[in-house]
Amino acid sequence: FDTDRSVLLGALDRTEQRIRRVKGSLKDRFSDNALKQKIAFVFGVTNVALMGLLLGLFPEWMIWFYTAKAIVLISARFFLYRPKKWHYFLLDFCYFSNLLLLLYLHVFPHSAVLFSVCFAFANGPLIWAVVAWKNSLVFHSLDKITSVFIHLSPPIVLYQLRWSYRPEGYEIAFSDPPHWPFFSNLGYGIILYAIWQLAYILLVEVRSADKLRQNYTNSRTYMASRKGTLFYQLKERFGAEYELWIWTGMQLLYTLVTLLPVKFLYESQVVHSIFLFGVCEVCAWNGAVFYIDVLRVEQRRSDRGKKKERDDEEEKKEDEKAKSANDDSQREEGKKRE
Repeated sequence: FDTDRSVLLGALDRTEQRIRRVKGSLKDRFSDNALKQKIAFVFGVTNVALMGLLLGLFPEWMIWFYTAKAIVLISARFFLYRPKKWHYFLLDFCYFSNLLLLLYLHVFPHSAVLFSVCFAFANGPLIWAVVAWKNSLVFHSLDKITSVFIHLSPPIVLYQLRWSYRPEGYEIAFSDPPHWPFFSNLGYGIILYAIWQLAYILLVEVRSADKLRQNYTNSRTYMASRKGTLFYQLKERFGAEYELWIWTGMQLLYTLVTLLPVKFLYESQVVHSIFLFGVCEVCAWNGAVFYIDVLRVEQRRSDRGKKKERDDEEEKKEDEKAKSANDDSQREEGKKRE
C-alpha cells in the first residue's frame, strides 16, 4: 500500500508540474504586455510598408498619412506619459517643429517662409536628434516608434515636397529655380526658435518649477540625472544654479550647428538623398543593436530568473514531501504504540 501511495503521489506531482508549466507558458504568451508588443510590432512594420507604398504610388496621400499618424501617436504619448509625470516632454522643440509642419501643410501652404523654416528644422535639429538620442527602429515598442516618427517623418515629408511630388498651391521657394538664401532663412529659423524657447522657459521652467521639483520630468531634469553626459559634467562643474542656462545654451548651440548644412540639402537632391538614407540606416542599426544585443541580455536574465523560480519550487516541494513523510512516520509510530 505504501508503495502504491508513493507512486500515486509522484504521478500527481509530475502532472501538477506539467500543468503549471503549460499555464505559465500560456500566461506569458497571452499577457497584456506581450499582446501590446505584438500589436505594436504589426503596426510598426505596416507603417514602413505603407510609407513606401504611398511615396511610390500615391504621393498625394503622404501628407494625410503623416497628419493621421501625428494625431494618433502624439495623443497616445500624452495619455501614456501624463500618469508618469513625463508629459512636459511634449513641449520640447521637436513637437513644436511638427506643429509648424502641420500648420504649413493645412493652414499656410502658400507661405514659402514657413516652408523654409519647416525644412530647416526638420533637416537640421530633428533629423540629427535620431543620431543624438540614438532613436531605434524597434517595431514592438510604441514609445520608440513614436520617437522615430517625431524626428524622421517630417524630413521624409519635406523631401517629397522638395524633390518629388508637391500638391498644387504649395510654395517651397522664394524664386524659380529654387535656391536657399542662407542668412534670411537662418534668421527666420532663429526667430521662431527664440519664440519657442522663451515660451518654454516661462511655461515650464518658471510657471511649473514647483512640479519639476516634485518628480515631474522634462528633458533638462532627465539629462541632469544621467551621469557621464556632457550636460551632467558641465552642471557638476559650474553648479546646479546654472543648470538651466547651461541647458539652454547647449540647445541653442546644437540648433545653430545642425542648421548650417541645410542649404546643401535644399539645393542638391543627391546630397539630400544620401543624408536621409544614411540617417535611416543609423536608425535601423540602432534597432538591430536593440534586438540582437539588448533583448539577448534580457532573455538571459529572464531565463536565469525562471530557473531560480523552478529551483525554489522544487526545493519547496522536497521540503513538503519530507514533512509529509515525517508526519506519516509519526502517525504510524503512534498507531503502533496504541
